[in-house]
Amino acid sequence: MKCDYREFLRMLRREPGRPVLFEPEPAHGSVAQIIWRAGALLWDTPEHRVATLASFFQNIKSDTLSISADKDNIDAILGCGDTLPTGLKFTVISNDENVLTKADTSEHVCAVASMLKLSGDSFEKPLIFMARSDRRSEVDGAVERGAAGVYVPCDAEFLWQRYNDKIAILGGLCDSLIAGSPVRVHERVKSIHAMTEGKGYAFGTGLIRTEPDYLAFISLLGMFNTLCENYK
Repeated sequence: MKCDYREFLRMLRREPGRPVLFEPEPAHGSVAQIIWRAGALLWDTPEHRVATLASFFQNIKSDTLSISADKDNIDAILGCGDTLPTGLKFTVISNDENVLTKADTSEHVCAVASMLKLSGDSFEKPLIFMARSDRRSEVDGAVERGAAGVYVPCDAEFLWQRYNDKIAILGGLCDSLIAGSPVRVHERVKSIHAMTEGKGYAFGTGLIRTEPDYLAFISLLGMFNTLCENYK
C-alpha cells in the first residue's frame, strides 16, 4: 500500500474506503523503535525532524505526516515539503492560529489541527480538533464549530456510532494501547473497521507525546496493514 493523502481527506469527508491511520506527535521512543534509529540528531532541526517523521510515517503507512509547529519553525517545516515521499502531505498541528493560517496556504499541507476551539470556516483545509478528553461536550463543540474531524483519547466505537453522520472520529484507542493485550488490540481493530468501513474513522492511539505499550502499538499497526492489504 502506498501513502496517499487523498485517502486521508476521503476519510475526513466521511466517505467509505480503506482503513486510514492518524498518529499525531508520536513519542520519540516509538519512532526510534519503528525506524531502528535513535539520537538527538534526528530531532535537532526542523529539517531533521521532518526527515525523521517522513521515515516513520512512510514505514507505518500513514497517509499524512502529522507535525507540530510554532511561529519559529513553520517556515522551515513548510520549506521541506518538496522532500516528502510521494503521496505524503503534512497535517500541521499548532495552538497558534497564525501558524495554522500560514500552513493553510501551503500546497504541502492537506489538513490543520489544533487544541484551540477554532472555526472550520476559517480555513480552506480541513480542520481537526485535538480534544483533551472523550467527553461528548468536546465532540459537540467541534461539530458546532464546523471541524472536519476530532481526535479523541478513548471511546472510538461509541463516539463514531453517535457522531459519524456529523464529524470524523480519529484515534480513541488509548485504553487498549496502554492496558490491552496484543490479541485484544487485533480484535478491536478488526471490529472497528467492520463497523465503520473506513467511513469517517482513522485508527490512532489517542495518545499525544505519550509512549504506548510497544507490543500493543505494533499489534495495531500490524492489523491495520493487514486490513489495508485485504481491502478491495
